[in-house]
Amino acid sequence: DSSSVVIAQMQARCRHQPDMSWHVMDVTDMKFSNSSFDIVLDKGVVDCLGCTDTPTAVTHAYLTEVSRVLRPGGKFLCLSYGSPHMRSGAFARAPGLTFIAEPRRLPKKEKKVGRVYGIGSE
Repeated sequence: DSSSVVIAQMQARCRHQPDMSWHVMDVTDMKFSNSSFDIVLDKGVVDCLGCTDTPTAVTHAYLTEVSRVLRPGGKFLCLSYGSPHMRSGAFARAPGLTFIAEPRRLPKKEKKVGRVYGIGSE
């Protein structure tokens, strides 16, 4: 997260999870090494970036970073409340990205609908 307050809250909330780590970081400029992760989980980041002044550019920068930090064969799981037609531009193949979007609709529960974009590297 970009908020040190949120990171401190999550560190406190998850203190019983010693294998979890929390970092203050810009998602468009992650400080992790290339090919660091087998899985990247996004819960609402793409939705938030869609509300910026330059949503396409910022989202592309984020997805480029996700592509960089994923190991070959890694998976990117993006949970979004946006409908597929609203998110398709963000996930369109662009130079340098190594994954393909496969939208999946989650089942309805208590009138809340979410969508999962499961993305695997080629």
